Amino acid sequence: MTRWLNSPVAPCGGTLVVAACVTRGGRAAPTRNIGSLLKAAVTLNGATATATPVLNDLTYPATWQAWRADIPARDAAEFAVAISSRLAKDADLSFQAWFVPHAEG
Repeated sequence: MTRWLNSPVAPCGGTLVVAACVTRGGRAAPTRNIGSLLKAAVTLNGATATATPVLNDLTYPATWQAWRADIPARDAAEFAVAISSRLAKDADLSFQAWFVPHAEG
């Protein structure tokens, strides 16, 4: 599953954070080792970028995973986030993304 997003104008750059939340039947679904079951690939302006996972492969049960990607200073950027999942078929994923600008200076 791939989501295309556009970053805001960020003359100092920033950090993109994308989170995936896991539910089943509308309820939170804690999943052990979620980092090994959800992977992300980020493309920034057509080039591969590093997506650093927040949770490692071996974890306590968690209902989410998130990834950070550095967005360099520029007028704006187009990025795609592709999430691959090895979760059970009855698991539902929802996504949120945040852009945190770097401090000027």
